[in-house]
Amino acid sequence: MSDDQNIIEPDKTANIADMQTERIGSSANVSNKQDSDIPQKRSFDADRQNAARINGGKPIANKSAAKTTAVAGGQHPSDKANVGPRPQRRGNTEIKGYTILGKIAKGGMGEVYKGIHNGLGKEVILKKLIAKAPQTFYERFKREATIMMEVSHPNVVHLFDYFQENNSSYIVMEYVSGYNLSEIIKKFGQVPVYLACYIAYEIAKGLECAHEKGIIHRDIKPANVLISTKGEIKLTDFGIAFKTNREDEVNITKTGTLLGTPAYMSPEQINSSKDVDERTDLYALGIIFYEMLAGEKPFSNEFSVENLANIRKGKCKPLRYYNSDVPPYLVRIIKKLCNPKRTKRYYNIKEFIRKIESILFFKFKDVHEIRQKFSVLIGTQYSAAELDCFVYPKAAVMTEVISKVTLPILSGILIILFLWMALPQVLLTFAFSNQYGIMDLRVGSESAINYYDMQIYSPERGKNMVRRTGTVHRNKMRLHNIVLPTGSYVCQFRSGGKLTSTEFALRSYRTSRSNNVEITLRPDAKSNFTIVPTIIADRQINIADVDILYKRSSETDWLPYMTSTRLTNGETYDWIARCYGYKDAVIPAVSVPVGQRVLPLTFTLLKPKARLVLTESDIPLEISLGESNRVWLDEDGLKTGYVSRLGRLKSVYLNEGPITVTVTNKKFKVQASASATLDNRKEWVLRTEYDEKNNRLKVSVK
Repeated sequence: MSDDQNIIEPDKTANIADMQTERIGSSANVSNKQDSDIPQKRSFDADRQNAARINGGKPIANKSAAKTTAVAGGQHPSDKANVGPRPQRRGNTEIKGYTILGKIAKGGMGEVYKGIHNGLGKEVILKKLIAKAPQTFYERFKREATIMMEVSHPNVVHLFDYFQENNSSYIVMEYVSGYNLSEIIKKFGQVPVYLACYIAYEIAKGLECAHEKGIIHRDIKPANVLISTKGEIKLTDFGIAFKTNREDEVNITKTGTLLGTPAYMSPEQINSSKDVDERTDLYALGIIFYEMLAGEKPFSNEFSVENLANIRKGKCKPLRYYNSDVPPYLVRIIKKLCNPKRTKRYYNIKEFIRKIESILFFKFKDVHEIRQKFSVLIGTQYSAAELDCFVYPKAAVMTEVISKVTLPILSGILIILFLWMALPQVLLTFAFSNQYGIMDLRVGSESAINYYDMQIYSPERGKNMVRRTGTVHRNKMRLHNIVLPTGSYVCQFRSGGKLTSTEFALRSYRTSRSNNVEITLRPDAKSNFTIVPTIIADRQINIADVDILYKRSSETDWLPYMTSTRLTNGETYDWIARCYGYKDAVIPAVSVPVGQRVLPLTFTLLKPKARLVLTESDIPLEISLGESNRVWLDEDGLKTGYVSRLGRLKSVYLNEGPITVTVTNKKFKVQASASATLDNRKEWVLRTEYDEKNNRLKVSVK
């Protein structure tokens, strides 16, 4: 097989414990499968039970009396050296200053021993590579020792020595009494949130030291994370670690060779074992984080085509599918760690550490406090309260979930309110354009306008719709973008004891982009006054054709206003403008301040529309109302719309005069027309009748 083909090598070939290993003191050989294929479960009461048997069958009440088993730094998960049988006694065998207490495991190419340093009396783990091992094994074995010697950190298993004796190579490593992370996950099922954050944080601190040395671990998984009985977290097994800018990497790792554990390998590591960087370890850390909280791996531990495709696409079940107690904030952190595209992961391990610190140290004061509380859980006996201190509050999770939903809604509402107040043109372009209009008020005065009070009153609704007050200190002012529903209004502007009123009709934004209203304030003086009427209509109207009537608000009779009429200011008047063919325009309760000699009045004349009721038809029909299907939706002609089909019963308004209505059904190829002369004194009804037998259509407007 050529080097450029994908060769799936046994996981961590350079590590002795990764070879097929025979358990010492076990009746059966352990296979070479990964820990995910054959789970090696161990009861956390096993040590306590063993101690009880030694004690003559008496149970041990003190949890500290239960013995723990050695964790062999760098051992393969399937060997379970930290939880395996006791080392087989070898007498007082001594290897270069180390007394061998017993053999933990053996394989085809090496053995693992537990020993004691003769000079220091310190327990250690010795890994032996036998003389008959291939040269590549020796290179990787020595390379592992060299890399581990560079990484000196409390969260990394310490390497004490590397030597050769009797044609065999040895690595001497720190002895850790406790368990590995796989067993912690099996113990809890789902690791509590704060505890999982602590474990991930400690792993990240060890990786930070390795990354600073340019070392990529490439095989981060639960079996390579050792947990001591004191709650310490230590990263082990640098057997396939990648050293950047190292020449011997080319010779040791062949092109196309896949090294690692599939369930924890990043997509780029699957494509090439050498195309890795810090973010590769971040991905594996994210998978471990996911597994701790979910109790399940996101991907299987197989080199199948389907599994590799899922890894490359990041296709797995959401974390909260397994554990709804995980806060969404932490889910986003893990999702970013496990992103199949490394450019979307955290740039380096320091970024992740800062994120986790914000969670951990919000509740705990320091790492020592967490470690102390965790050491209690590693024992065989602990209370619910001791476990609950690592549980994330459900109320906080629900609050974060609710805020995640409500914040976008509230943000949308605030945006709409901002547009409504500051930029209504933007909002009305897309919505409510036929129900609301925009008014601009311009006010002028011969003297400075100090304090003002402006109110817009709606006679239809019987209440004030808008009120604005303020101080401007100048003789001109303008109020922009006053949004109101379409209809008739009276604007009253009070300043310096003077009150000026004007009536206006607000058209919809679709009909008119802006409705300008002007008010002029006059100086105080006790005298008669005249009016200056302004007529607004759908066409140019001569003021002589308009009859203006007035009355004092305290009186009941209307009187015609003539150019010779002299009215006294300081009173309140009602005004009406009448013109043939238009509805009366009324401006009620206009208070004329003392001293005002000219009263500007603006009358909006609205031509009444003819009402046409469109009845439902037996078949779908398209309707044509001449050149344009534009109609009014209200009697005053303030809202416009279009009619193209006959549907549910509704009323539209049209101008008086002749009209031709044509209805068509293209499917049945029928068409009919009807003409009528509309006026606004009665209601008109459009009726259609379809003769299915003769395929004929009738239409009438009556």
